[in-house]
Amino acid sequence: RRVHGGSSDNLNMSRTIEPDIDDLCDLIDESKLNKSGPFEESRSSRIVTSSSSSSAHASAEVTLNFAMHSAAMRTETMDSTSASARAGTKLYDMSLSPTHDAMASPPHLADPARVSQRESTKASSAPSHNSGSRSEHFHRITVSDPELKSGKLSQHVTYLITSYPGPFSVRRRYNDFVWLRDTICTLFRCTVPPLPPKKATGRFDTTFIQKRQKELQYFLEQLIQIPHFRTSEPFQRFAYGEESFAAAKKAPAPRTDWKDFLVNYETLFASVYQEVAHVAVPYDVTLYAKKMKEYLEKTKSHYNSMKKATKRIINRTRDAAEDILQCSTAIGNLQDLERFHLMKNSALSEVLSHGTNAYSKWGEEKKKESESLNEVLTDALKREVLEVSSLLESLEFVEDAQSSLDKATEALKVAVDKLETLKRSSKPDKSNKLQDSLPELESALAKRQSVRDFLTRLFIYDLDRKNEIRAAALRNVFTELSTHQSIHAAALSQVWTTSRHGLGSPHA
Repeated sequence: RRVHGGSSDNLNMSRTIEPDIDDLCDLIDESKLNKSGPFEESRSSRIVTSSSSSSAHASAEVTLNFAMHSAAMRTETMDSTSASARAGTKLYDMSLSPTHDAMASPPHLADPARVSQRESTKASSAPSHNSGSRSEHFHRITVSDPELKSGKLSQHVTYLITSYPGPFSVRRRYNDFVWLRDTICTLFRCTVPPLPPKKATGRFDTTFIQKRQKELQYFLEQLIQIPHFRTSEPFQRFAYGEESFAAAKKAPAPRTDWKDFLVNYETLFASVYQEVAHVAVPYDVTLYAKKMKEYLEKTKSHYNSMKKATKRIINRTRDAAEDILQCSTAIGNLQDLERFHLMKNSALSEVLSHGTNAYSKWGEEKKKESESLNEVLTDALKREVLEVSSLLESLEFVEDAQSSLDKATEALKVAVDKLETLKRSSKPDKSNKLQDSLPELESALAKRQSVRDFLTRLFIYDLDRKNEIRAAALRNVFTELSTHQSIHAAALSQVWTTSRHGLGSPHA
């Protein structure tokens, strides 16, 4: 598992000496960065409510009560999950609760009115999306005019990227698309449309370049449909900048720790913040992530099996077409042999002529069938594998957020236990110092929970959206496949009907 954040997430939980306030995993620094978020006050009061004047015993008791509530919710989740599975509940609905946070009060203790009021407060507190960029009126983007350029040591292909209205055009190569996607992934930590994979050989073939152009077009079309990607600084520089884009690519990679994301995620996702806030969060995010990972990996495996089987079908159809055309050539040679020796068109020669014509058309239709199968199925199945891989990638961000939250929870527990020990050892200076740090640790813990909940909601939201897109894409694929197969079948039927009528003539 990739853990973002480096030193900010690396607490040493095993030490027994008194931890210094600045050494408590930088959680205090994170809580100071932003205390005005819509989740800050409500979540902090729901998780742990100690202050500088509260006693260590009370803090420990609240923390233990919180742990008991979490354990009770996990037990209840397992029971409800088993019941849902027996009832045939869909996999991606497992362990989902009504809009309820994993660290809040258990369901039977929650006040529905207060929950509703809290959710409406979150939505109304979310920042509004008001970008002044020219992408506010962004309608369309195209990829065209591939151009092969030669450098001192290598060659590369550039594509003309045109944005509308405008139009505004820039040239970009494949590596620029890779930079764009990697930067957006680092910045947003969520599901990003996939790019076609790199190709080591044959990347300058005309056929491949045309195919790559279509794939890059599809990538940008998917990207601009998501407002927070379309209005992001990396995309603005990619679509409109020249000098600024070159400078951005040369600049160091963006920070990948949690500090920036904890502060900025509400602003980054302002365009979908209110919509995502209504998505239910699973009781046990760890269990949900495990089930979803299993589901997505199996889905990817099945698509790969389809892709391999489809490749074998295409190869067999292509081989059959070549064999049929080879038969046509052999029958034609027999006809020429008959004419050469008999010096006339005999009945056998006419039959062989019909055979040559029928086999030739049959082979051509088989060849067209293999080409249509390759065109319709191969790229579609590859795209499905890439889409599922992008969902697995975004699920890692949810797992990272959960891991970060677990570490923060453990840090708070260590601090409370240590405070109790210091109280008994009569060390008022150290105990007061640690006591004063508890509210800041609790605030940082609440912030991390907010991020974990939001990323989980966003993953579920993206999963539903992706499933709708995939359903529409596969519907088009199967419809197109049925159409092509019907055309090929009708053409072959016409071939054999014509051949049968010719062979059934009185002369024959």
